[in-house]
Formats: sequence, structure tokens, C-alpha cells
Amino acid sequence: MPLKNAACSRVSLDDDWLAAFDDEPQGPAVEPEPAKAEPAPRRRRPAVPVDADSDDWLNVMDESHGAAPPRAKTKRPQPARPDADHATDDEPADGRPSWRARLAGLRRRLMPPLAVGAAGLTVGLVVGITVCPAQPSPPKIPTSVQVPTDMASRELIVARNGGEGTHANLADAIRAAAPGQRIRVKAGTYSGAVVVDKPVEIIGDGNPSDVVIETEGGTGLLVKAETAVVRGLTVRVKAGKEKGHGVEVRTGRAVLEELEIEAPDAGLVVTGAGAEPIVRRVWVRGIPAHALVVAEKAGGYFEGCKFVFGTVSGVQVRDEARAVFRGCEVRAETGVGLVLRTKGQATLFDCRVRDCVKGGAVVTDGGRLRLFDCEVSGSSADGVLVGAESEANVEGGRVGNNAHAGIAVKGGGRIITHRCDLGDNKGGPIDAEPGCTVLTDVARSQPAPSPRPTGGAPAPLVPQTPGPTRAVSPPAPLPMTEPAPQVNQAAPLPEPAPDFDRYRNTSR
Repeated sequence: MPLKNAACSRVSLDDDWLAAFDDEPQGPAVEPEPAKAEPAPRRRRPAVPVDADSDDWLNVMDESHGAAPPRAKTKRPQPARPDADHATDDEPADGRPSWRARLAGLRRRLMPPLAVGAAGLTVGLVVGITVCPAQPSPPKIPTSVQVPTDMASRELIVARNGGEGTHANLADAIRAAAPGQRIRVKAGTYSGAVVVDKPVEIIGDGNPSDVVIETEGGTGLLVKAETAVVRGLTVRVKAGKEKGHGVEVRTGRAVLEELEIEAPDAGLVVTGAGAEPIVRRVWVRGIPAHALVVAEKAGGYFEGCKFVFGTVSGVQVRDEARAVFRGCEVRAETGVGLVLRTKGQATLFDCRVRDCVKGGAVVTDGGRLRLFDCEVSGSSADGVLVGAESEANVEGGRVGNNAHAGIAVKGGGRIITHRCDLGDNKGGPIDAEPGCTVLTDVARSQPAPSPRPTGGAPAPLVPQTPGPTRAVSPPAPLPMTEPAPQVNQAAPLPEPAPDFDRYRNTSR
């Protein structure tokens, strides 16, 4: 826009520089718009002190909307609040509590019940863990050795003369095997004793009679591993300078299955407090002195086994050892079928003890025998003989067809029978000496006692209490009901006590 003069004078910054345009032609005058009225300042409500813990702040809101205020509540005096001009975030100028104050009040109301609930939950957990601790699971009976995955495909093969196998004899294969590895033995006869000192699995390939471990004197197969499996072998020990034991277990819970054992002294020996093998379907044959010996606080479980032709005893449990038999057969054509002595204990289920020349079962020197549904027959002497400080419990089954008495009790021994067939014994059902304890119900067949083959009369049944001996005849058969208890309190049976309500004293 052109200025008034070509040579315009300088305009000081302090002057109104718009004055230079005063002589400039102007357009039509424009009336200025009327100024808008300033809005009236908003009237601010006076600050009303309100307690954040109470509900009075709601009354203030009701008053702003025209609602009738509620009756004033009596409460403790509150400190003076700051003026509205000095309102803060916690206390705004309008007197209403801020969100922080409301949150603090809510926290104060909820914290006590939450704290009580958390404390109760903590106490419950502590009491539950202390009073009801986790019970350990019962131990499992090992049936096989756990084979690692990387070793399952690396099965060792023992073959005679090294043909088609990794080793020529079983002893070398055991030394080379890793724990848990399987060793398969091909058919053939392998000379030399074998020691199993690793948790391995030894399996015979074929029938047990096809795989033979043979040695002269000593122990043919010695097991010293905590867990091991031996299955499908024949162990044959010939007479030598040393005593010959077929298989000996000294420690651990080895599993022996489907074995045939021949030895001149003892077929199977279990000895030592840590030895508790599981033996299934093992046949001890030949002419050993003892088919089975469990001694020195050892234990064992035997199922479906045959112990035959013991010249001294078929089975012997001694020295505080204990054994359980199920479905086994015991024969000793020149000895005693079952011998328990020096606090040895044995429990038999569904077993047969038969054709024993010197007695079916002999319990003496603190031994304890339990027979459940078993058969003791064909003995050339007493079926069951209970000696000094010993006891026997015969429940179910049959003790019969023996040359002497079915059950003989001597030297203060104790006998309990229940629902047992004691018939067909030439010496009578029970032959008890004075001072012995006899608790029995009536057998199904009880013929009158007959003289022994030697010509001597059998010992009569006598009362339990010591005193003069008087002969009594066997009682008449009674129904198989619960008889009234008749117990000699002067000579109680050791714990655990039997259920005397089921028995009747035959000496009364």
C-alpha cells in the first residue's frame, strides 16, 4: 500500500506507527459491533467441612439439587478445614471428598475382614500340613527291573562258544551289563559259578531245562543285588569239596521265577536280615539235605513252588526268620516236611505237606506255625508236632491219614484249631501232654484213638491247667456254631490273642 509521501519519515518504535496511514484514503466507515456482555461470575458454594469416613458429603449433593437435608448426625468435632481458596486434591473447594479420600475410607473398612480371612486360611493350611502329613505309599513288590530307554534296545546275548551272541558265558555278560539291562541266555550248558551283583534281568531263552548253569561244589548262583530278576534257568551243583548250594540270596528283594535247582546240600538258601526274595514256580529236586533254608532273620515270599526229596527237611525256617508260602508243595521222603525252630515263623496258604517219613511239620524252640486251608497227610509220624515254647494255628484244611496223631502237643506247647478235619489219623486227632494248651472246635471226623504201631497207648487228652492227669474220651460232635469261650486264664496265649469265642477246650 503506498504511503503518504515518497520519502517517508522514520517512525519511532515508541510512536504509533499506524499514524502514517492517517492521510490514506479510507473506504466506507464500518460500524463496530457492539461488545458482548461479560457473563456474570459463577457463584461458588461455600466450603463445607465433610468427614471422608461419613456419608455427609451426600447431604451436600442433595442440597445442591433441592432435596431436603437429613437430620444432622451427632459426631465428634472435626478439625478446621482450609479455605476454598486453598483447596487441594484431597479436599476440593466445594467440600466434597476427593476420590483419594473415598478410596482411603473404603480401604479402612475392608482391611479388617480381609486380614481375618487371610489369617484363618494360613492357620488352616498349617494345621492341615501338621496334623495330616502326606502318607508314604506302600512299597511295591518288584516284578521286573526297570530298563532305561536307551538300554532296552541293547540286550546282551549269551551264547555257547560265542555264536550269535555278545558273550560266551553269563559271568562276563553280567560284568559288562549296565544297571537295569537285560541279559538273554541261549540254550546250552554253561560251566562256572555265577554272581549277580547288579540290578540286571537274566532271562533264559526257551524252557528252564534248556539253559543249564553247572558247577562242582560251592554255590551255583549267588544273588547279592538289591533288585534283580532271574527267570527260566536250571542251576545244577555237583558234589565237591565244598558244600553245594544251588541258589543263595544274601540281600535285596530279588525275583526268582521258573527255576529248577539241583544241589547235594541245600537247594535254595535265603540268609541275612536284608534278604527278602520273591520266589515263584521254583522246583527244588534231587536229593539235597534241605530243599529250602530261610535263616538269620531273613524273609521271603514263595508261591507255586515245589520242595521235594529233602533227606533232612523239605523246608526249614530258623533263627528268627519268617516266610510266607502260597500254593506250594513240600515233600521229604526221608525227613521232615516242614521244620520251624529257634523262633522261626511260617504262614502257609493252600499248601500241601505230604509223604514225609519223620513228620509233616515240627515246630519247636519258640517257633510259630500258621496253616490256612492246607493239607498235611501221608506222614509216617505225627501230622503236626508242637514242642516246647512253640505254638501252631490250624484253620480249615485237613490234617489226616497220618501214622500217629493228627496233632501232637508236648513240652508246654500250644495249639489252636478251627474248622479243621482231623480224621483218619491212627493216633487220634490230638495227642497232648499234661500242661499243654489246646483250643479247638470239634472236627468233622474223630475216630477213637488207636494204639501206636509200637504198641504204646497214645497219651490221653488232659485239662489245660497243671494237675493230676485224667483220661478223657473225645467229645461228641457239636454243630459248627460259636461255642462259649473256655480259656485257661493261668496260661494265656501271647499277643495277638486269638478269637476265643470260636473255640472250645476239648479237655473239659
